[in-house]
Amino acid sequence: MKKYILIIVIAIFAIQSLSAQQADSTNLQTIRTQANLISGNTRDVLTNFFQLAVNDLTGDDKRFRFSSNLFAIRLKANDELNIDSNYVRNRFWRNTNVDFDVRLNNDFKFDGAAFGVKHAIVNQRDYTISKDLAFIYRLKTNGLTDMNDSLSAYIDDALSNGIIDRPTFDALNIELNSFLKDPVKRFGTYSSTFQAIAKQAIPFKLDDDFNYYQARKSFYDELIQAYKNKLLWTIGAEAVTNNNGLFTAALLQTQATSGILKVSKYSNIEFDVLARLEMSQDITTVKDNDLRQLFSATGYLNYVIRTFEQQPIFEIKAGSTYQKIMQGNFVDIPKEQFTLDGGIRIRVTKSIWVPLTFRYDPENANLFGYLSLKSNFDWLGALMKN
Repeated sequence: MKKYILIIVIAIFAIQSLSAQQADSTNLQTIRTQANLISGNTRDVLTNFFQLAVNDLTGDDKRFRFSSNLFAIRLKANDELNIDSNYVRNRFWRNTNVDFDVRLNNDFKFDGAAFGVKHAIVNQRDYTISKDLAFIYRLKTNGLTDMNDSLSAYIDDALSNGIIDRPTFDALNIELNSFLKDPVKRFGTYSSTFQAIAKQAIPFKLDDDFNYYQARKSFYDELIQAYKNKLLWTIGAEAVTNNNGLFTAALLQTQATSGILKVSKYSNIEFDVLARLEMSQDITTVKDNDLRQLFSATGYLNYVIRTFEQQPIFEIKAGSTYQKIMQGNFVDIPKEQFTLDGGIRIRVTKSIWVPLTFRYDPENANLFGYLSLKSNFDWLGALMKN
């Protein structure tokens, strides 16, 4: 039975992934690009669209979790929200996730559920509404803008002073337009007349391989890459039920992640810290109002490996967790515990990640492993036009 359920789950993920990929051409490109560049770990902290996860497949406490961004839900119902002005005004909705979690026991029987909300109180990674991005980009590309102005003015002056005739002027302007907009054609392939005028108008040397479009794009890409290392800090709360649907626990947590080191052009290291407080009724006492409290704090370093297009494809995480019972008693949980944690995350397709988490208890020399399956998708289809 377990085998068939697992096969069904994987099939659903595969079908969903294919449909999500087919919708890429109709999505809002800027937001999709941003979502595609952030690490899988960051998407767990705050998702841009929707995320479906099957956590701890090999453990005793299996969880099926659905996370959604509130703006994505609203955009599904109202396509006018993708207009720039509306998009900017919906900052709160874009920085808020809601979660629904179903828990199964080892026999795959319903064992409870959880409902949660999470909000980013600091989200410096959202370059789509950054006030500084356009300003910094203009500063970095001033030289290229001056090049454009100088070339255009030089060609105009050449016509006014009788250095070139009208047909030559028209031909040079066609080449100038190509020079500024063609993403492939190199400077050395233009006519000798255009190259001579460019060398006269521009005060610095242009190599034969120079491409104006790619030069501007590289400046922009460098700025965008910097945003994926900025701080993201969330706070959240969750209500937990038992298998009878009765609320049994409440969870409060805060989590932050940020890039701290660029190892190479295709890899970086980010930190991830999580503090969590669980409060529930203490069933070991006779008083109904006795609460038990469990505090945990986790710190990780996450090494992200990316493709030449800067998309993360493989992640290695290492860190530790400190856990302490602040009040009451928890079954099978020590009063105070310190573990060493780690894991790997592999990107199978554009949408699907497979995380494998390890936990080692130094005091008891126990090693635990948990296999999960996560998929990020949008369900927005034609509402998100390029």
